[in-house]
Amino acid sequence: MVRDNSEIIKVEDIHKTYKLDDVDVYAVRGINLSIKKGQIAMILGPSGSGKSTLLHVLGALDKADKGKLIVRNTDLTNLDDYSLAIFRRYYFGFIFQSFNLIPTLSVLENVLVPTIPDNTTDKKTVRAIEIIKEVGLGHRLDHKPNELSGGERQRVAIARSLINNPEIVFADEPTGNLDSKNAVNIAELLIKLRDTNNTTFVIVTHDANMTKYADVIYYIKDGLIDKIEDKTKRK
Repeated sequence: MVRDNSEIIKVEDIHKTYKLDDVDVYAVRGINLSIKKGQIAMILGPSGSGKSTLLHVLGALDKADKGKLIVRNTDLTNLDDYSLAIFRRYYFGFIFQSFNLIPTLSVLENVLVPTIPDNTTDKKTVRAIEIIKEVGLGHRLDHKPNELSGGERQRVAIARSLINNPEIVFADEPTGNLDSKNAVNIAELLIKLRDTNNTTFVIVTHDANMTKYADVIYYIKDGLIDKIEDKTKRK
């Protein structure tokens, strides 16, 4: 497959401050970065470093106080909440550390949840089954989350993030609740999906062992990028 390596995400001088009681907490303080299509980009840092805040800004789940966010050559900086929601629906997928599955729904139904705003169709159901099989859970279609292991629940969350064919998937500590074996399995699955679909993954983690799977690593400390390691330049 011919891979498109064009720039897909660019941020310029991003700042984000929160109020904690009467104290200003400077979560992100002037970050610049660029991510190319099809990359697995990781944001690595300790707890409280600002990495999850940065991910939320990149995924347009939260607005920066200052700076510019450009995705797919579209400036999202000043879009209203409705326009951002539409953009996220068509171009973004999200994976959360706590899985965020609906306990009363089956695996298939959970994966189909993001299709509800556009009406779930037979075509989407077929697509969902294909993705569930792709992540190795074809035999679990009718199972509820409490009938699955942690690794299987995360696979459901990954399948759900892919149902609308997003160009970019944002993952917040996707292996944080998994043992080391399942963490490796999930990381290898993400690489497989990237290689198959040229999907861009932006992953927040505090686990240095995960960086072996990255194309580029942004080390973040105290709301600033401390170091960038671009492995693609070695190839």
